[in-house]
Amino acid sequence: MRKNKYGLIVLAPFIGGWLFNSLMVMLPFSGFLLWTANIGFMLFWFWAGRQFALLPRE
Repeated sequence: MRKNKYGLIVLAPFIGGWLFNSLMVMLPFSGFLLWTANIGFMLFWFWAGRQFALLPRE
């Protein structure tokens, strides 16, 4: 289960970027959407970095 979690964390930016790009194509340009997505990605990377930092050293 742990390996799946870390694999999803690594793949999440690709999936999120693809979804965000698809959303931007379907919706008219929105500065607010870009701003919230940037903040969301920063929070996600902070959380992801913390998850990897808490990995036990082998």
